[in-house]
Amino acid sequence: MNKNRIIAMSFAILSVITLLYCTQEYHLGFSPDSISYRDAAQKIIEGDVITDRYGNIINRWPPIYSISIAGVSTLFNCGVLEGATYLNCILIFILFLLFNKSIIRFGISVSLQLILNLKLLFSYLFFQYLMYFFLKYPNESLYLQNRNYIITKRNYVVIEP
Repeated sequence: MNKNRIIAMSFAILSVITLLYCTQEYHLGFSPDSISYRDAAQKIIEGDVITDRYGNIINRWPPIYSISIAGVSTLFNCGVLEGATYLNCILIFILFLLFNKSIIRFGISVSLQLILNLKLLFSYLFFQYLMYFFLKYPNESLYLQNRNYIITKRNYVVIEP
């Protein structure tokens, strides 16, 4: 096995370990989208229709991710949260393999491949750290420059006194 493939497999495995470590306490980060996917996957597992009492679709996004979560949960005989975690591990493993396959195809040097993999891994780690911080300390407010800003996952919200 050449150096490029060793680096690719190493970072793919490291990304899965990182995902499992960062999500071990709370499983996945929840947003309104995540809750919709989880509910839709649970309905699929139970054999129910993914609609409310008026016949409207609950999941406003394409159902492939919910179907995938339900499939992995059924395959591993686990709950929806664990199934979603396993599915995300599979997807991030595939992401790193495809990322490195494209790097190898373009003939990028081994040192640049290491740097790009570290950048991809640490960008994920940084996001997971922020998500963990806001899940761990939901009642804490962060104040910047004497203004009342609460930092959220994607943007900030100005709080009027």
